[in-house]
Amino acid sequence: AATRAYEYFTSQSYGKKQNLYLARMVQTGQDNLQDYMMGLDNAFTAYQQEYGSPDLRVVELSLLNDILQIPKEEAETNSDGTPHVDADGVPYMKALTTTERVGKMRAAMKDPSHYDSNGYLSLSFATRVTDLSPLTRNHKIHHITIDIQGEEVGDDVARVYLRMLGTGSIQRLDDLTSYFALPARTAVVNTTLGGSSVQKFTAGDIYSAYHLRDRPLVNSLWQLVFNQRDEKVNQDVKLESISNIYVRIYYTDVTKF
Repeated sequence: AATRAYEYFTSQSYGKKQNLYLARMVQTGQDNLQDYMMGLDNAFTAYQQEYGSPDLRVVELSLLNDILQIPKEEAETNSDGTPHVDADGVPYMKALTTTERVGKMRAAMKDPSHYDSNGYLSLSFATRVTDLSPLTRNHKIHHITIDIQGEEVGDDVARVYLRMLGTGSIQRLDDLTSYFALPARTAVVNTTLGGSSVQKFTAGDIYSAYHLRDRPLVNSLWQLVFNQRDEKVNQDVKLESISNIYVRIYYTDVTKF
């Protein structure tokens, strides 16, 4: 178990792991468990000396741009609804205003296909290693915050669920990738509302969710879930007034180069 923990937290293999198969006693013998554990501890100390303490960073995901991926332009249409194309059949594109894009986002939030069997708004997305710095490795979640932006978002309390499903992956220090099929887990996040709630409540970490800590940041399937059915504090949030939701995943990594 200690070896597995070392390999996970350092994102590298432990070369002397095969000695475990030779260890027969706890304290005596040429290959014993006590010496093995000392070697493992020394290896972790050497890792810390080489790479230092992990750095804390953040990736920000926008409901508008990253989760629903509302486009910034769309194809023009003729008066009869057919595509407006040039001589080569290529559609003319027109830029969408922020107001138009937000309107499409709100419509998507009302789409029945985006609701799960519990009647909760459930939006799927993924996190990718290509969104992170190419000079860093070993990306793991530290904590999560969520902020709801809008005109009519109720009082000072709201909650959003962030589910972690799918397959997690970690880019190792040797540039290989380790994959982890971990049990699904849900973080219940007390959201800020346009940042205003930060001044309302001062208890430490009330807006930071640590339930997914140390799991891989890069994951093939997340679900952002908004429950207005039986989460009482969300009853006064009007979906049609939301202008954006920001999911901020704070994570740790080490710099390889």
